Amino acid sequence: MAVDERRRQQMYRKLEEILGPDEAVTLMEYLPSAGWDDVARKSDLERVLGEMGRLEDRLTAKLESKLNSQTKALVGLMTGQVVAVAGLAFAAARLA
Repeated sequence: MAVDERRRQQMYRKLEEILGPDEAVTLMEYLPSAGWDDVARKSDLERVLGEMGRLEDRLTAKLESKLNSQTKALVGLMTGQVVAVAGLAFAAARLA
Protein backbone atom coordinates (compact mmCIF):
# COMPACT_ATOMS: atom_id res chain seq x y z
CA MET A 1 0.00 0.00 0.00
CA ALA A 2 1.50 3.33 -1.11
CA VAL A 3 1.61 6.13 1.41
CA ASP A 4 0.30 9.35 -0.09
CA GLU A 5 0.05 12.81 1.44
CA ARG A 6 -3.57 12.25 2.51
CA ARG A 7 -2.62 9.18 4.55
CA ARG A 8 0.34 11.04 6.06
CA GLN A 9 -1.98 13.81 7.22
CA GLN A 10 -4.41 11.29 8.73
CA MET A 11 -1.56 9.65 10.60
CA TYR A 12 -0.30 13.05 11.78
CA ARG A 13 -3.71 13.99 13.17
CA LYS A 14 -3.96 10.66 15.00
CA LEU A 15 -0.45 11.04 16.42
CA GLU A 16 -1.30 14.58 17.48
CA GLU A 17 -4.33 13.30 19.39
CA ILE A 18 -2.35 10.57 21.12
CA LEU A 19 1.12 12.10 21.61
CA GLY A 20 0.57 15.82 21.33
CA PRO A 21 1.63 18.28 18.61
CA ASP A 22 5.37 18.49 19.35
CA GLU A 23 5.88 14.75 19.51
CA ALA A 24 3.73 14.19 16.40
CA VAL A 25 5.86 16.66 14.40
CA THR A 26 9.06 15.05 15.65
CA LEU A 27 7.89 11.57 14.67
CA MET A 28 6.62 12.72 11.26
CA GLU A 29 9.96 14.35 10.47
CA TYR A 30 11.59 10.90 10.60
CA LEU A 31 9.31 9.56 7.87
CA PRO A 32 10.06 9.99 4.16
CA SER A 33 8.05 12.88 2.77
CA ALA A 34 6.87 11.29 -0.48
CA GLY A 35 6.77 7.66 0.49
CA TRP A 36 9.38 5.00 0.02
CA ASP A 37 9.92 5.88 -3.66
CA ASP A 38 12.52 8.44 -2.55
CA VAL A 39 14.57 5.89 -0.64
CA ALA A 40 17.49 4.32 -2.52
CA ARG A 41 17.37 0.57 -2.98
CA LYS A 42 20.33 -1.77 -3.10
CA SER A 43 19.96 -2.02 -6.88
CA ASP A 44 20.14 1.79 -7.12
CA LEU A 45 23.37 1.81 -5.13
CA GLU A 46 24.83 -1.02 -7.24
CA ARG A 47 23.99 0.92 -10.42
CA VAL A 48 25.67 4.05 -9.07
CA LEU A 49 28.72 2.05 -7.99
CA GLY A 50 28.90 0.52 -11.47
CA GLU A 51 28.76 3.95 -13.07
CA MET A 52 31.46 5.20 -10.70
CA GLY A 53 33.62 2.19 -11.60
CA ARG A 54 33.27 2.93 -15.32
CA LEU A 55 34.12 6.58 -14.68
CA GLU A 56 37.19 5.52 -12.70
CA ASP A 57 38.29 3.28 -15.59
CA ARG A 58 37.90 6.13 -18.11
CA LEU A 59 39.79 8.57 -15.89
CA THR A 60 42.57 6.05 -15.26
CA ALA A 61 42.95 5.38 -19.00
CA LYS A 62 43.07 9.09 -19.77
CA LEU A 63 45.61 9.73 -17.01
CA GLU A 64 47.81 6.87 -18.20
CA SER A 65 47.65 8.20 -21.76
CA LYS A 66 48.62 11.72 -20.69
CA LEU A 67 51.43 10.45 -18.43
CA ASN A 68 52.82 8.27 -21.25
CA SER A 69 52.76 11.23 -23.62
CA GLN A 70 54.44 13.48 -21.08
CA THR A 71 57.09 10.85 -20.31
CA LYS A 72 57.94 10.43 -24.00
CA ALA A 73 58.29 14.19 -24.42
CA LEU A 74 60.47 14.45 -21.31
CA VAL A 75 62.74 11.59 -22.40
CA GLY A 76 63.14 13.19 -25.83
CA LEU A 77 63.99 16.56 -24.31
CA MET A 78 66.48 15.06 -21.87
CA THR A 79 68.12 13.01 -24.64
CA GLY A 80 68.56 16.18 -26.66
CA GLN A 81 70.12 17.94 -23.70
CA VAL A 82 72.54 15.07 -23.05
CA VAL A 83 73.60 15.06 -26.71
CA ALA A 84 74.08 18.85 -26.63
CA VAL A 85 76.17 18.74 -23.44
CA ALA A 86 78.23 15.84 -24.82
CA GLY A 87 78.85 17.84 -28.03
CA LEU A 88 79.95 20.84 -26.00
CA ALA A 89 82.25 18.62 -23.89
CA PHE A 90 83.87 17.13 -27.00
CA ALA A 91 84.26 20.58 -28.59
CA ALA A 92 85.85 21.94 -25.42
CA ALA A 93 88.18 18.93 -25.25
CA ARG A 94 89.33 19.51 -28.84
CA LEU A 95 90.02 23.18 -28.14
CA ALA A 96 92.14 22.39 -25.11
